[in-house]
Amino acid sequence: MIHLPRSLRRVVLHVGPSKTGTTSLQRALAEHRATLRVHGICYPDTIPASREGQHSLAWDILRATGHAVRGPGRASLSWPRALAAARADRAHTLLISSEEFSDFDAPAMIRLRENLGAIPVEIIFALRDPAAVIASAWRQGVKWGFGMGEECLDLDDAARLLATADRIAVVPYLERARALLRPTRIGLFTVPARPDPALLIRRFAAAAALPRALGDLTWSASGVENRSYSLHRTRLLLAINRAMEAGAEPGTRDLTRGLELRPAILDAIERLADPDPSAQPAVPPAIAGALRERLLRWLGGQEVHGTLADLAASPAVAADAKVGPPAASVDRAALIALCGALTGAQARIAALEAGRRRWKQVYRGLRDAMPRGLAGQIDRRLRAFATGADAARGMRTRILAAFASWRRRPAAAR
Repeated sequence: MIHLPRSLRRVVLHVGPSKTGTTSLQRALAEHRATLRVHGICYPDTIPASREGQHSLAWDILRATGHAVRGPGRASLSWPRALAAARADRAHTLLISSEEFSDFDAPAMIRLRENLGAIPVEIIFALRDPAAVIASAWRQGVKWGFGMGEECLDLDDAARLLATADRIAVVPYLERARALLRPTRIGLFTVPARPDPALLIRRFAAAAALPRALGDLTWSASGVENRSYSLHRTRLLLAINRAMEAGAEPGTRDLTRGLELRPAILDAIERLADPDPSAQPAVPPAIAGALRERLLRWLGGQEVHGTLADLAASPAVAADAKVGPPAASVDRAALIALCGALTGAQARIAALEAGRRRWKQVYRGLRDAMPRGLAGQIDRRLRAFATGADAARGMRTRILAAFASWRRRPAAAR
């Protein structure tokens, strides 16, 4: 069990889930740490400092309970360090935000409860129109090339799969959390059907029982948001995902290697023209309707900050998913994007190899007269160049395998 600060009276755990405005909320909280501190609330910073949520706190528990996690980000934070920050601030509230907690199963929740001992836990959960959540989750899975399997499925099939996820079905997740985390309360708020960051923050603050003044937090809009791609670009990435899956040898799928490859593919995709950036995917109404009906039944009589009208069918997902360019033109554009990604991988290999050669020359020329500490630094830099070049070669191999799978397809299917 982790040693808990004496001043700490509650841990407020904002679990997302993903695609419910978590990035916006995390940015606002990160930019106003000092204001939160004045009110006795510790929102711990990561190392290095970032405006991300405290995702590594969830990843630590997922790893400890035998789950694979996606490649960790550069910003990290451990539970002992988070609690030390609350102790240093003499905070009565430790506020943690990460949508990764919404992936917790029973063993992960049990481990989290054990870590926090007897300290009261409050869970904050955002509610959004199920059709919008499914559409966003599908596009995000396709964009990054990983998920439950939706990254290689058309939306109709992906919707059936995603509807089984507890974080999307909502009720199974919250029932399990209530039983295993034993929260003193579950704060619920709805995500505005039409984007309204100020309203989103006010509802979150009310659900988390934060002081009224904290409902007026704002954040700078600079930087890249975790946005979903348009329907056209999602289709291009879906074609690429399928080709890469078909081209991979059995048993060789590597999540970390795939994520290293992704930025090169996304950069190439973003260089292509988007013929219809406003087109939106349409989730099968029966699937979204069943989820919505069950959620509304479960919510009966519970306090929800916001309006349940936000859970009605969203106009953002009412478009026809069948519209768009024919499959052949999608394949051609996807191939062009892969060519761009391959060029990027080749350039990265060349740059890393050139850098490694330069550092080796310096090392050989100065090795005898070099202080031991500096020699160690150069040695680590050389290993980093070698590791980066190996990762880039892996990217190149996976892209070439995707090309090979395209060539094996019948001409009529290209």
